[in-house]
Amino acid sequence: MLGSVIIALLLRIGGTALWLIFTIIVARAMSVEDFGYVFFVINAIMTGGAIAVMGYDVTVVRFGSLFWKAQDKQGFRDLLSEARRAIVIIGLMATFALAIGTMAGLDTPVTQELPVAILIGASIVAVGLMSVERDTLRAAGKLQEALFAFSVIRALVPLVLTFIAWLLGALNPDLVLVFYLVALLAALGWDRWRIGKLGLPPRVGMAAPHLKVALSTWPGNAALVVFQRAPTIVIGLTGGLGAAGLFIAAERISQLGSFLTDAVRTAVGPNLAQADSDDRQQAVTHASLLMLISGSVGLVLLLALGAVLLWMFGPEYRSAFPALLMLLLGQLSWTILGPTALVLNMMGHNKTRSVISVAATLALLILLPIFDTAFGAATVVAFISWAMNIAFWIAIHVRLEIRCGVLGINPSEARRLWSEEKSSIINIVRRRGQRK
Repeated sequence: MLGSVIIALLLRIGGTALWLIFTIIVARAMSVEDFGYVFFVINAIMTGGAIAVMGYDVTVVRFGSLFWKAQDKQGFRDLLSEARRAIVIIGLMATFALAIGTMAGLDTPVTQELPVAILIGASIVAVGLMSVERDTLRAAGKLQEALFAFSVIRALVPLVLTFIAWLLGALNPDLVLVFYLVALLAALGWDRWRIGKLGLPPRVGMAAPHLKVALSTWPGNAALVVFQRAPTIVIGLTGGLGAAGLFIAAERISQLGSFLTDAVRTAVGPNLAQADSDDRQQAVTHASLLMLISGSVGLVLLLALGAVLLWMFGPEYRSAFPALLMLLLGQLSWTILGPTALVLNMMGHNKTRSVISVAATLALLILLPIFDTAFGAATVVAFISWAMNIAFWIAIHVRLEIRCGVLGINPSEARRLWSEEKSSIINIVRRRGQRK
């Protein structure tokens, strides 16, 4: 498992570095308000994509992993087709709603002009499809291929195009959004190409046997993305795009600490889904150990370098440092308590996860308008992150009788798992050396 985490980590590092450079270029090239507008819209797109995916990203990992393990390629193919069809339908509905809102004169950053509203709708469809196709590759054990598009292509394309437009003096906020859509389509094209290499049979029928499971997962999955994206959107609507820009800068830097734990979650998802009742505690302990190590490393690095990274955005962003510290405090809950939401999803308790996630997101949406500054929003996010993850942890302990996070790790087990991982990495290196 550690080998998969390392692969995921390297791709995440590359993609995160590219995305950070892209973000800094946009911040340097534009005013704080225009910077806030661009990433307000990108956050709205990511939120819309999470809604359009209808829970099929988690469903594909969970059931696709089982289909692939049994070499049931027909079931694997039909699940992918079912997911694609649902996403396109919901995405087109979102596009229509944005267009209607624009023509009705709804005054928000995403409904001011019809071409921009349509571009946002197209981006939502692309994000939804890219999410489920990335997770299709994950379920098939193609982690490198799955993460290359999401981590590298999605960041590299807008970075290059934005930098060229900046040098030519032609850069404006709407053009950056066009570049982002181009990047999403390029990433989607890569995923389609790699899925084509899996040798899947043609689709059979139009049934949707996994729709019920996907819909039970959907509220929790969408709520978690809304939880991550809502602060920017709410601050932009209540406190202005300038305040949103400061929060975005802090959030982007705080995500440099979470990409290590995200790499762990990406790698361990199929393993958790495939674990039987006898192996579940070991699989969760393994994942928790990796989360603890990766989260601790990220936290230490950002405490040391966070102020320097904010300075790179520009002098007007230095006031966002207290918000950055609060966001890091919230991220510590995942480091300590482990991949709680993922465990619930992969082990069949997606309804419980959805109820807790929706409740936490509603609490966030209620509190954010009251604390409409960058620091206030970050404080709310940190507090509810801990409350939500504690609720997840309790649900895992009660329903699965499993200890997640640091409380599920004992020194002897940690040493044994670490020894197994070192042996696995040595074997991988030896095999590759023999191939050469």
